[in-house]
Amino acid sequence: MIRRATPADVESIARVHIRAWHESYRGLIEDAAFDLYTVEKRIAQWRGTLDNPDVVVLVAERDGALCGFGSAGKPRTELPTAAEIYAFYLLDAVKRQGVGRTLFGRLCSELKARDFASLGLWVLANNAPARRFYEAMGGRLGKTRIDRRGEFAFEDIAYIWDDLAQLR
Repeated sequence: MIRRATPADVESIARVHIRAWHESYRGLIEDAAFDLYTVEKRIAQWRGTLDNPDVVVLVAERDGALCGFGSAGKPRTELPTAAEIYAFYLLDAVKRQGVGRTLFGRLCSELKARDFASLGLWVLANNAPARRFYEAMGGRLGKTRIDRRGEFAFEDIAYIWDDLAQLR
């Protein structure tokens, strides 16, 4: 089930965010980088995000438990698009089962309903599974950047959807 997030979801989103980050990035980034974010920091982040009416936040549930989420809105970075996906995470247990495709489609529908014409996002350049997913969703490659977080630097690559109206 895909639905809009509510304030009651904050802790669950934060916990899924931490777990999915570990599952998705283990072996792709330095182990010490996992210490950048705690559940408490993510709870504070998601409280602020859900308080912002300009940000779309959707959650995916399976068997009554949160298993993924996505957030998007106006670009926060130098993407040449009308909208940006800020976060898109699924737990490994539900990957490759259609949950991501459904969540992505609903997120795009929400953005289209808010009159956003194009979409972009950043993904870790060495995250091959995520890159294959975004390519399967019709994204085209954009530019690369270095995302600095504290003492860590991550190479990201952009994926762009030039016309959200063309997405099914």
